[in-house]
Amino acid sequence: MVDIFARAGHLKEAYNFITNMPIEPDPTVWGTLLSACNIHNANDIKEVQDEVRKRLLELEPKRSGNLVIIANMYAEVGMWDKAANVRRVMKDIGLKKIRGESSIELGGSIRRFYSRDDSRIDLEGTYELFDSLNLHMKMVNFLS
Repeated sequence: MVDIFARAGHLKEAYNFITNMPIEPDPTVWGTLLSACNIHNANDIKEVQDEVRKRLLELEPKRSGNLVIIANMYAEVGMWDKAANVRRVMKDIGLKKIRGESSIELGGSIRRFYSRDDSRIDLEGTYELFDSLNLHMKMVNFLS
């Protein structure tokens, strides 16, 4: 639900949903909303964004992905000192940005893809499948 609200730009509704959940929200839920705050970046959600950032850092203070998102959010709005401070904290505690990873299940096996890694020679068929799926989605007007 959080992802559905967030993708639609209804960030306050997503935040209210999280705070009213009958169970304690985990870092994945908070991270989903933080990423959406970064995408939609509207002035009327700054208080939501600040609270989400605070909650996520309380739950996972040393997860590099969260800190990278936060540093990038600061940088995008010109808060260079805060962005640099987050990067400095990461460096001081020995955290590095982890490269992006995606996965897909094909024929019963899971294929993993890493950002900027074309070292695997068996990817040609997988990329052809991605291209045909992308074309199909465009044809049915799923992608813009």
